[in-house]
Amino acid sequence: MLGIAKFHWLPRRLVVSLFSLVLLGITTYPAVAKPSPAPDHAAAGSSAAPTEGPALTLDTDAAVESDSITTDESAFSLEGVTLPASFRVSGTRSYVLDASGARVYFPADVASRAASTWWDGVCTDGESRYATVKDYPREKAHSRMERTYARMYCGKKDRDSEEPLSEAAFGIRHIRAYHKSQFAKLASWQGSTWGNWMHWALRWVMSEPSLRTVQNANRFCYEKPFNFTNANGEAVTRYVVALLGKTGVRIMTAFPRNKSYCLGVQF
Repeated sequence: MLGIAKFHWLPRRLVVSLFSLVLLGITTYPAVAKPSPAPDHAAAGSSAAPTEGPALTLDTDAAVESDSITTDESAFSLEGVTLPASFRVSGTRSYVLDASGARVYFPADVASRAASTWWDGVCTDGESRYATVKDYPREKAHSRMERTYARMYCGKKDRDSEEPLSEAAFGIRHIRAYHKSQFAKLASWQGSTWGNWMHWALRWVMSEPSLRTVQNANRFCYEKPFNFTNANGEAVTRYVVALLGKTGVRIMTAFPRNKSYCLGVQF
């Protein structure tokens, strides 16, 4: 340690200042922990295998979505999307057509991740309903829209009450409760899990929708067809639909359908 006496030839005030700087330089402070990366999968247009991460962040600017109770009812409708018997065998694969018309297949090596339960475990430990699970890039294509992505929140399974202006159900908790089984029927024969396939599909729905509409004053509707092929070369189509809140940021729900779903004014 340096002694003040060694600097007897300097003014006392300057010596004290120098000594303080030395102490500051050797003082240690706890490192600031960097947040773990948010769960991410291959971007639309890529066939790379998805990866997963544990961190959630809180969106402090999340707006409450107040709307009519009737706007959620259609989202609860469960349609049979089970693939035909000839597709319920190993070797079935799904693909999507990108903007150029080229086929992009769901990553085959995702089969090695079939045991993954991340999408079943996320948002099950009392996290805020406004904790962010994943952002999906989308064009800011309407005057009512904010930001340039649709956000998957932890959300909540059901509406708080039947009051018309109560906050609507939204996010992964709602989707997992009401539409997990539908996505699982499309993912299982590809050796994958409902969450991995849903996540891959949503990237395409948001970034390159085949149809997007203003469903009403509180909802945007996005959809895109996904094709399934089997070893015999047969093909069948299923649609994945995502409903967004009033500002186009909050993912209210997402579900597969046998046919086109979105109604309203196209934009």
